[in-house]
Amino acid sequence: MDCLREDELGYLLKRREEVIEEQREIQTTIQSSRNWRKRDILSQARKWGWEIVRRRARHPTQAVRGHLRVSIPGHGDGDFLGVGIAHRVLKELAEPKLTELQLQRQECSDQIVNFLVGRGIEFSSLRELGLLIEQIEFLEEQNLKLKRRIEESEEVALDLLVEKEHENQKLANRIRELAEEQLQVQEIVSRAILALKELKHIFDQLQNAVNYIPIPEIRSSLQSYLNRIMAIFKANLPSTGSRKLLQKNE
Repeated sequence: MDCLREDELGYLLKRREEVIEEQREIQTTIQSSRNWRKRDILSQARKWGWEIVRRRARHPTQAVRGHLRVSIPGHGDGDFLGVGIAHRVLKELAEPKLTELQLQRQECSDQIVNFLVGRGIEFSSLRELGLLIEQIEFLEEQNLKLKRRIEESEEVALDLLVEKEHENQKLANRIRELAEEQLQVQEIVSRAILALKELKHIFDQLQNAVNYIPIPEIRSSLQSYLNRIMAIFKANLPSTGSRKLLQKNE
């Protein structure tokens, strides 16, 4: 097409802008940090011109486009894919569409230049236009790269935040476990103190009973047994602090 009417030129300019916008949308989709389900990936693949084939094989679900094949992970359509896996699969699925759009974009640019040539625009002006188009495309690419870097930084920050939340949750769980263990220990100590009090009460009763035995030989023999028991208590009693606690609870 060597020469175009003004309305056709307007269409080309609009079409070129639409292609650029579609490229941007695809790049945004690829870098999206959303939680992708398998069904979402399949739906996006169909929008980009892929046919979905399901087979009973190692990779049961594949996206097919001509001779190209991309395996879609996940067993059920409701399965969530990891962010890294989703980005990799989406990038593979988007590549043919992005190539197709880039060719359309270049074709629109070539036809715009041909229109200007047909209008007899001087070469110097045409060269300036070409340089301007190249500069605009360069700035657009830089803008996309910057946007992707920002999205990647946000994704990294989100991952760090999630990791920090997991660490805080683990710490909170550990503190809760320690508090429960402390309560259990306190309960065991309380039971032990109660048992010691009961045992001491029984021992005191035995000592009183022995003291009132009128037969010296029997009283002496039983007192000997009680002394042995007392010796065992003294050898195995808790620390001074625990004995004070026992006395305090009495």
